[in-house]
Amino acid sequence: MADFDDKKNSATSKAIIFLVEDRSTQAELIVLLLNKIGFNKVRVFLDANSALEAFHDNPEAVDMIISDFNMPEMSGVDLLIAVRTSKFNNKVPFVVVSGIHNTNAALTASHHGADAFIAKPFDHYKLAEKIKPLLLHQSVSLT
Repeated sequence: MADFDDKKNSATSKAIIFLVEDRSTQAELIVLLLNKIGFNKVRVFLDANSALEAFHDNPEAVDMIISDFNMPEMSGVDLLIAVRTSKFNNKVPFVVVSGIHNTNAALTASHHGADAFIAKPFDHYKLAEKIKPLLLHQSVSLT
């Protein structure tokens, strides 16, 4: 089980996370879960195109992307592919979340370079278990 005594840890308190979720109520819930485990710098995007534009504007300003799998216009996997083929910060940790509970969604995300896949619904323990190690192993210093 994840240790939550380190909420003020610099890796969590300084990390900037892009959260891409087309349903605002889901986005609010995920932000609350991220806050609960010490991530307070979360930028919410309700569509992948806006997130990609912000990423291209300043790719070094994001430490992790958490994106829904299934969204209108541009899916989370399409966003993942765009980030992974970018010239800058293309190794940024990328987590795909989905309400689709089958192995095809996870395999598709993994095939295109996702660092983790989390099936909805999830709690803060599961979220911490998946994302904290990714930031700890990230080559970009968060200090």
